[in-house]
Amino acid sequence: LSKLLGYPSSVHVRRPFLQNIYDTASNLLATNGVALGMGAACLALIWGLKVAKRRAPRSRLAAGLGTARNVVVVALATGVCALCVLLGHDVLPRVGELPDGLPAPAAPALDWPSVRRLALPALSVAIIGFIE
Repeated sequence: LSKLLGYPSSVHVRRPFLQNIYDTASNLLATNGVALGMGAACLALIWGLKVAKRRAPRSRLAAGLGTARNVVVVALATGVCALCVLLGHDVLPRVGELPDGLPAPAAPALDWPSVRRLALPALSVAIIGFIE
């Protein structure tokens, strides 16, 4: 919830549910209204596109936007954020910096516990592929 409400959260580890509720409640006054508005608008748009797809099943536009609603919302939100930065209203908090480029290719470590843990799922996928 810290990303939706826009308050700074220095903890990036998994914590117990009640501790997360306490953290959210104690930071309610630090809520960034713009971030909350943007998050609420994105959630409303996702829901609205889903409903539009269901109510207008013959509409190609509703079907296309409803199917790709997550991509549509991410693209629109990115555009709004970029427009805000261009206009000098840089008020939305950022999640963090993205690394440049792709990681170098490397072979995974092959140890016996990993092989034992993955053997049954790999066999299941092979059987399903053979059946198909």
